[in-house]
Amino acid sequence: TPVAFGLFPALAASRVDLTIGLKEGSKGSGSLATSTGRRVLVVSQVAMAVLLISGAGLMLRSFASVQRLDLGLEPERVVTAEIILPADDYPDADQRRAFMEEAVSAVGAIPGVTTASAVLWLPLNHETIPRRVAPGELAGAPEDEWPMATVNHVYPGYFETMGISVLSGRDFSLLDGPDARAVVAVNRPLAERYWPGGEAVGQTLLVGGPENPLAAEVVAVVEPVNHVDLDPQNIGPQYYRPALQAPGRRFFVVGRTDAEPATLVAGVRTALGAVAPDLPLTIRPMDDVVAENRMQWSIGSVFLGVFGGGALLLATLGIYGLISFSVAQRERELGVRLALGASRSEIRRSVVVEGLRLTGVGVGIGLALALGAGQLVSSALYGIDGTDPVTLGGVLALFLSVSALASFVPAARASATNPIAVLRSE
Repeated sequence: TPVAFGLFPALAASRVDLTIGLKEGSKGSGSLATSTGRRVLVVSQVAMAVLLISGAGLMLRSFASVQRLDLGLEPERVVTAEIILPADDYPDADQRRAFMEEAVSAVGAIPGVTTASAVLWLPLNHETIPRRVAPGELAGAPEDEWPMATVNHVYPGYFETMGISVLSGRDFSLLDGPDARAVVAVNRPLAERYWPGGEAVGQTLLVGGPENPLAAEVVAVVEPVNHVDLDPQNIGPQYYRPALQAPGRRFFVVGRTDAEPATLVAGVRTALGAVAPDLPLTIRPMDDVVAENRMQWSIGSVFLGVFGGGALLLATLGIYGLISFSVAQRERELGVRLALGASRSEIRRSVVVEGLRLTGVGVGIGLALALGAGQLVSSALYGIDGTDPVTLGGVLALFLSVSALASFVPAARASATNPIAVLRSE
């Protein structure tokens, strides 16, 4: 870049007319093409900076919207521990069930842990298990009348530990074991779909498909949870089964604490290590799981912000440099205008307006590019669209302010021109 852009001034300098250049008092204001080229470069700098800053603003606004999103659960103060039981050591369901009970009890006994539970598939951990469901009266109906719902298996106390509101009914208990009646908890969208305006608790939900469905009694209705990702549009029907009725080899122990979850990592590792010393564990706060899902907005904001800030700095230097150069070239003109009665405020205003005019052209081009780019990346935004007026209006105000500040120093220098000294040099 420096070689390419340094080549043009070098070529221009090598073609200077010595006769004109050596004339007394000649300063050489440069050709019209050179002046136009400088302006084109500055306008291009401003346009690119506007495009990048607009993108950063859109990502920042999206990130702020995601931060305010109601996930249906409260991830703060929750620590998670992923456990995978070896098939050879835990071959049957009874052994897995017994280990889960012991693991939850061990974590619940850690000082600072208020509640503990377990879940087979942790929300927002990029795991989704769909199953076909239908109300009891649709038994025998064709499969296409059985919509899909997301299923999860949870240990008693899971809803309290994760901060999921139970709207009606009861939580699972230790009595909901393998020999007890099959029960389920459904989320509000599923309850409203099958039993609108009625009472879902006590109804029968068929799960698994029409060929060999499991008939389970609905014992609770809970708030919907962002399980797949952070997009509220992806929250559909969900239901929960007791983990004691269908234990898995892989599950997560979760514990809610009054302290920072990170401070419990060692305690959780020690407690679970006492249950199974050689078991590999992955322990992390639930906030980290949520942060992974916000990463596309946070990374986009940081990268576009860094590059946009660099582009803004270059554009500011470009405006300052071009206006300073223009003032130096127009020194005689400005001196003559002052000698003929122009006020210094008028001189300052004319110089600042020149900078604003250049910036206005660049901002106009940049905003047009930003509108087009915003439409292309609208699917990656959340809570706003690619033509967000707050973001684009803020970018416009930012660049007009920067342009005025970058032009102020050359404008002050221009208004300080001594007309007598300039005329004497003539």
